[in-house]
Amino acid sequence: MFASHRMIMFFGFDMPGGAASFPLVYFIANIIQEVYGYKRIRQLLWVIIITQIAILCMSLITLYFLPAQEIPMPIYNILHRVSPNMTHDQMYSIYSGLYNFILGQNIRNVIVNLFAIFLGLFANAYIFGHLKKMTNGKLLWFRTIGATCIGEFVFTLIFVLGAFWGQFHNMTLMH
Repeated sequence: MFASHRMIMFFGFDMPGGAASFPLVYFIANIIQEVYGYKRIRQLLWVIIITQIAILCMSLITLYFLPAQEIPMPIYNILHRVSPNMTHDQMYSIYSGLYNFILGQNIRNVIVNLFAIFLGLFANAYIFGHLKKMTNGKLLWFRTIGATCIGEFVFTLIFVLGAFWGQFHNMTLMH
């Protein structure tokens, strides 16, 4: 989720930075379901949802309080190089605005991520279990790849539309 703030070029397509890690997450979920069963994957899903809610609460609490008047040295140095005549109040205003922008995006992404994880991992687990019955427990590679593709599609569709709608051109979202 945190890598999703940055758009990357991936095989000629613009996409969120987190897109490279999603297949690994779904692959691990499939292995957990294969070894420990559907009950354990549901428990894991609830742990993920609870941690996402904790991140959301921490982000909201952090945004509620004003930052201290002290500006971290790396940011101070960058702002001072850009405009040596900038006052502390101007630097503080830029620092606060950037922090609020980044953390504000995080809140939006966490909320969208909650829905996307729930529906994407649920679709992944359901398809994986259904394919296991269809193949009589054989063809693990087929079940893993098939369920991951569907689960990741559901997750990506919900997350990309929810997190980036109105922030990028529609053609970029479609890619």
